[in-house]
Formats: sequence, structure tokens, C-alpha cells
Amino acid sequence: YLIDDPRIKRKFVGLEEAVSWISSENPATKLRQAGDASFLPKKVIKYKVDKEAVIRNNVVRPQDYDKIVDTITIDLSGRNYLPKDEMMILDMLATNNWERPIYWAITVGRNKYLNLQEYFQVEGFAYRFVPISGVDNPERLAFGTVATDIMYDNMMNKFKYGNMNDPKVYIDENNSRMMTNIRNSFNRLATGLIEEGKKDSAIAVIDRCFELIPGSIVPYEYFTLELAENYYRAGAREKGKQILEEVFNTFDDELAYFFTMGVRFTNSAAVNEEIQRNLFYMQRIERTARNFEETELQEKIEASMRKHFETYNLL
Repeated sequence: YLIDDPRIKRKFVGLEEAVSWISSENPATKLRQAGDASFLPKKVIKYKVDKEAVIRNNVVRPQDYDKIVDTITIDLSGRNYLPKDEMMILDMLATNNWERPIYWAITVGRNKYLNLQEYFQVEGFAYRFVPISGVDNPERLAFGTVATDIMYDNMMNKFKYGNMNDPKVYIDENNSRMMTNIRNSFNRLATGLIEEGKKDSAIAVIDRCFELIPGSIVPYEYFTLELAENYYRAGAREKGKQILEEVFNTFDDELAYFFTMGVRFTNSAAVNEEIQRNLFYMQRIERTARNFEETELQEKIEASMRKHFETYNLL
């Protein structure tokens, strides 16, 4: 259980103290009213970073030594309990002292991050826990930092991909969602490379993504739009425009199909959610076309949007 014990005046406990408290057999560390269950007396845990151990064990790259933080805050506010798998993670953090890498798979749900996603370093299809603060943008599935050199080598050279782009191979719903995660990984790598000025490498990464996961196999979605934008940002305008048009055609066709289904279907929660999502994507596509001065395409998208919004408002 997680509680804020008023007997402890501090607003937090140290990580080692927290693990010791949870594992203690002392009756004072148990909740008698809950069958002597273990509890943590504060919902905020402070993890002091041993910078010497971090450097000694090559946890971060030399160019990032100056970014190592002094303390990591594990904020469990809003939660009332901690399952055993998360207690295990706290124990690993407290006892490992950066000697072995700790990773989260990209498919792990955000509710299992322990609010540590700010310190995730993406290296491919996994997040490595590092003492460097990065971004936390759940809407774009963008967490932490990108180790572009490590990730490029993994994604472009080391990882082996098989049959994702073979039209004879059936991709079920579960695998289709996994392909979306892979697109996002390529997109994050491309974004990181562009930010570092490595535009040619970014273009190669996006090319590889569409070679492996073409729209004919896995329908285009939000991350495809971001990949198109990264083509533009990297200077590959024609490639960006081609993908942008294909993404627009995909969502335009889907909306046209939805509006032929009849009110009984379009008023259902599931279909209505799909319609709203596609209308949002269309707005984003229009904004992208406008930002990159694709006037003809922008006008085409605007006309289509007006038609679809008029139809939607009549439902």
C-alpha cells in the first residue's frame, strides 16, 4: 500500500530506505488493519544518482556526462498500491547501482513506467533507464532521449526484419499495432537525427521504414504523417509530398466509406470515434501542407474537409 504517513514530516523517502521499509519484518512497517500488509509511508521517492558508478559502467555516452542529474524523483502520487513487479523494479534500482542496464520494452504500458519515462533513452525497440532528463510527451509516444548513434546502428544494421512487407503474409490486428510501434521508432530516430543536423541519415531511416512497412501492408496512421513531415524537414520535399498525398487519400477514403454506412452505424461510439479521429488527422494534414507551402494540395484537402464536416454535422 502507498500512504502519506503524517508521522513522517518529510515529503519523501530515499529509495534504499523505501525498499528496506517494504521488505522489513518489523511490525511498525505493517498495516494492522490490512492484515499486516506492507506499506510505503510516502508516495514520493528520491533516488540519489551515483555519478561515478554511472560513468564507470558506461551507462551514458561521454558527450552526455554533463547531463547526468543528481537526483531522480519517483512520484507515485495518485496511486494507492504498488504491485510486486514494481516493487521488484524499485529493488533493482536500489541494489544494482548502475552495474547492469535496465530496459522497458516499447510495448509496455505507460502505467508500468513508475513515472520514470522522463529518464528513458530509446535505443530501438526498448527504453533504457538512464540518469538524463528528457521529454515526456505521451500523446506522441515520445519519452526521454534518443541515442541516435546506438539506435541507428540497431535499426539500420543489427536488427533483422522478416516478411513484414510481403503481401502474401497475413498481418493480424495485434501485429498491425506492433508495426505502428516500429514506425514510431523509425520516426523518433529520424527526428533525433534531424535535430542533430544529420538529414541524409534521417532520409535513409525514413526510406527504410517505408520499405519495411509500406501502406499497402499496414494502413497509414498518425506516425506516417509525422514521417512525411520529417521528410520535409530533412529536405526531401518530393518524398514528403508523395507520402502526405497518400496519407490524405487514405483518410479521405475512410471518411467517405464511414459516411456510406448509415446513421445506425455512424452514431455508434466506435465508428463515431473513428470518424472524429480521421477528421482530426485531416486537419493535421492540411496544416502540414500549409506549413510546407504545398498550396495546391492544401486547397484540395480543405475542400475535402469542408465536405466531410458538412456530412458529419448532418448525422
